[in-house]
Amino acid sequence: PPRSTLSSSSAASDVYKRQFVDCAEQTSIPEAECAALFALYYSTTGEGWTDNTGWLTDPDPCSWFGVTCADGSVEFLILTNNGLVGPIPSVLEDLAGLQWLILNQNQLSGPIPGEIGNLGSLRILDLSVNQLTGAIPPDLGDLASLLDLLLIQNELSGPIPPEIGDLGLEVLALNVNQLSGQVPLPVAELGGQIQDVSAIRCHFEENPSLFMPGTPDYEVADLDHDGVICGIELGADTDGDAIPDATDPDLLAGFL
Repeated sequence: PPRSTLSSSSAASDVYKRQFVDCAEQTSIPEAECAALFALYYSTTGEGWTDNTGWLTDPDPCSWFGVTCADGSVEFLILTNNGLVGPIPSVLEDLAGLQWLILNQNQLSGPIPGEIGNLGSLRILDLSVNQLTGAIPPDLGDLASLLDLLLIQNELSGPIPPEIGDLGLEVLALNVNQLSGQVPLPVAELGGQIQDVSAIRCHFEENPSLFMPGTPDYEVADLDHDGVICGIELGADTDGDAIPDATDPDLLAGFL
């Protein structure tokens, strides 16, 4: 190849190495937070993002596209519909001051890292419209500051962890997945509280194997008394048929 091509390639490599070292040298955010952003870039093929302005090249990570900082820490990370492809790295837990993590409408795959549950300042988690698989990690129940949890239209499976019911959420959207089993009572109670304020803020529907019984405790959770919590009809199985009440004396008599 022409010498100029080799020189250009060598220069680009030198810049890459220098910028990598800058995580330890930059003063905008802690080194661990800078490294977490690098990990996200590499894990989700950042070179192919729709917009990666500043990433790995600008010595100030707070000026990178989608990154907003406050008080010396990453506060908002918003990369909606930006061509992210690949798994979410667990080291995002090092973004200690993060309040908004919004990575919706991409091609993220693999499981949701349980380590995200360590983001104690997180208020909004939106991973909707991706290709995430596996179970919803119970660790998300540790997100004491979380207000909005949106995991719409992924390939998540298994039961909803009851720990989600410990959160003080204002928005809970788990629809269009492959979640299964009985919705835990604490989650149903939380859903009932949310939909009593606004029905559009809570969605469990379009999970073919998810159900809620029509027992008195679930009926109490249905604060607006419409027989539905977050899109799931009480007392109907996954085919819409009535679920027998296991406490019904007439039903029990058949087994005595």
